[in-house]
Amino acid sequence: MTPIAVAAAAVVVLGAVLGTGARSARVATLGLTMALLFSPFVADPLPDTLALATRLVGGTLAGYLLLVTSRRAVAPVGSPLGSLALLAAAGAAAVAGFQPSILGLARQGPEEAMAAGLACLILALPAVVAARDTFRLGASLVVALTGILLVRAALVGSPSGAEEVAITFAIATLGGAVAFLGAVTSAAGGTLSLDDVGARPDGARPAAPPAGVPR
Repeated sequence: MTPIAVAAAAVVVLGAVLGTGARSARVATLGLTMALLFSPFVADPLPDTLALATRLVGGTLAGYLLLVTSRRAVAPVGSPLGSLALLAAAGAAAVAGFQPSILGLARQGPEEAMAAGLACLILALPAVVAARDTFRLGASLVVALTGILLVRAALVGSPSGAEEVAITFAIATLGGAVAFLGAVTSAAGGTLSLDDVGARPDGARPAAPPAGVPR
């Protein structure tokens, strides 16, 4: 263990808890940005300066795009379980991640990455299934991607420079996709609710055409 990796892993898990559990979209965005910016530091050895800079730029861009989407959120978006329950679940997953028997695979990266990665996945997967609005779906996917990247780092070690560029592109693309989907759902139904796609801005469903009139 290294102090930097341990501290970064703790910040990532806290950010993931806020990202999936905070009822304020702005607070959730802050948590997601924390997770994205600190996840590259959960590594031993650390990536080189250029790779870190690339990841930080990508995380900042994705955080900004999520912030743009969060401005359209008008209702609570967090998990009904609350942040404390999510923190307990994340803590249990993190403790399990330190066990060598988890996944039964040899690890070339730090245990902290496996612990934080499993915590992120435990937080994200139920939230993806339960998501009913664009922002919460996007937040869950960001946490899931962060978890996948951390588990990958734990199993095969720090990414190469080319891999860091690909990871940065994936993170920025996901942020852009969430912002785009948020704009589409907001224009279609007046809210970020995925259930409102196809509804008029006043919340009413489009009326069916009279009999005999082509749709």
